Amino acid sequence: MTGQKMIEIEPQMLADLTAIFGAERLAAMRERLRDPDAIMTPDALSAMKACSLSFSRTLLDKMVEERWQIRCRNIEVDREGNGFAVYDLTVGRHSFSLIVRACWDGEEKPGRRMDRTADFIASLTRHRADDALIARELAAMAIPHWGGRTDAASYGWTAANRSQRFFEHAVERLEHGEQPDLDELAQGGGYVIRNAGFYGNGRAGAASWAGIEDDHPFAVPYHMDLFLVYMWREIGLDFVDAIAAARSPRAARLSPSSRRYIGVGNSSGLGMTCALVRWPQWVNVWCLTRELALAYAKTAPSSSVHAKLPQLQDRLARAIRYYREVAGPTHGLTSHEVLADDLERLLSQLHVWSEGPEGLSWAILCEHAENSLGGDGLEQLHAFLIDLYPEATGPMRRLVSPAMRQTRRLDPHMTVGALRRLMAKTYGWVLRVDRSTPERCWHFWYHSEEAGEQRRGERHIDPGVEFETFVDVVGAVQLLAQHLEKREDDELVARYLLAHPDDAYIVSRIQFMAGKPYGEIRGNLVDRDFLPIKVIRFFLSIFGFESGAPRSIAWVRGVLLQGAPSPAEIAQGEMRDWLMPVKPVSEPAE
Repeated sequence: MTGQKMIEIEPQMLADLTAIFGAERLAAMRERLRDPDAIMTPDALSAMKACSLSFSRTLLDKMVEERWQIRCRNIEVDREGNGFAVYDLTVGRHSFSLIVRACWDGEEKPGRRMDRTADFIASLTRHRADDALIARELAAMAIPHWGGRTDAASYGWTAANRSQRFFEHAVERLEHGEQPDLDELAQGGGYVIRNAGFYGNGRAGAASWAGIEDDHPFAVPYHMDLFLVYMWREIGLDFVDAIAAARSPRAARLSPSSRRYIGVGNSSGLGMTCALVRWPQWVNVWCLTRELALAYAKTAPSSSVHAKLPQLQDRLARAIRYYREVAGPTHGLTSHEVLADDLERLLSQLHVWSEGPEGLSWAILCEHAENSLGGDGLEQLHAFLIDLYPEATGPMRRLVSPAMRQTRRLDPHMTVGALRRLMAKTYGWVLRVDRSTPERCWHFWYHSEEAGEQRRGERHIDPGVEFETFVDVVGAVQLLAQHLEKREDDELVARYLLAHPDDAYIVSRIQFMAGKPYGEIRGNLVDRDFLPIKVIRFFLSIFGFESGAPRSIAWVRGVLLQGAPSPAEIAQGEMRDWLMPVKPVSEPAE
């Protein structure tokens, strides 16, 4: 990868990175940054894997470092699973409560917003909840079809559903004094409960997140959302224990190893595609920090490579077992079987590589892997190399939040000539996309009033194109290029926009993306052949999902936080190596 054109980085980010790594090391890292044309396509993005920069990982690191205190204050449930629970969280001077309502109607729910019901609903309160607030929130959450209201005492409501077959399997086994069959749970994804979303930031009257101060435990984007996902895992396991106990006085409790192995499920759909397009600065900082962390590993000295090689071998061996045990994609994405085979091949090649004439270098290993592995195997290797160097990922984490909060502004003083040059530099890939046939602009996204979320229609068949959600970056840039053909170079953008006001958004986006090389998905997202699961799987890797299986071309179901530390471990500041847990040896019932 050396010898390529230097990847541009925004001045403020460049200054921050120089302060972290020093000018010499950063220059070496920048030479190793991969070309956006190669890694920002939907196919390439779908192969990306969770790493230590993923939000669930940064959250768990923060929770352990700060020793968050999570306590179940009360849980009351009948033998069917109806009841409530209250959890308290203490982080330094901050205190919160999570009030949970459980109601089981006997029907499994896919978790769509349009269903307007859920097996569990919970409210995250801004302060420790007293009895009056608990009673009020439980009553409000009991109103059918999400008809209740909260207020600024709550950050919002979150929901979850049973994975009924596996939830009931766990309860029945415990009821009879036995532990769940982890082989069976693994084939179902490795979870008993699925996250169904978080509805906060003013929804239903909840507090606005704009009031969260910089030193707040949930100040980092997505940390509040993912903390609630973590809590759904704990809530699901606690309710499994409680329901089994309600059915039989001789019921067993989940063993510590079973609790560690079981994760939490999540389903993600078309709306993630829209979010990735809407917030390109988020995509850029996620990808840039990951690529920089990988480049740091690739520029590590031979002594470091030699010292960390056993750790990489251990991680590969565990990943091979994990991918062979947990059910994965059957279509659209690389299967776990293929990925495990690739990693097995890589593990067997490590000894030969380490004895080679080139000397020990992660960069050389990656070059070998690029020629011998599929995209998913290569990106899994990259993720493991990133994880080997917390001295690089740790300092970079603090750069993510400010970069995500950047706002877009139109510069009316730019000339048309400067805008053309910027387009050629940053969006040259767009101008090469073929849009000459109807198939190349086949789809459109829209917000479904009935479903309450994004849907995708066929432009030449379905009604509602006039309500299209902006996804078509390629079309907008190409149209702008056509409009600019007849304008003079010295004309100001302000004057041009008087004639073409609808182009103001795409002009400001092009200006905004200067110095953000990894911000745009380099593909035609309205093409007839585009598979949304490709970019959905990428988004899930940012959150920290290690396993995901498409349910259709537009919907991915995955598992998160398998093996994650328990509340007791977090409170004690214990961070074991919890990633990609393999099925534990059977333990006696408790």
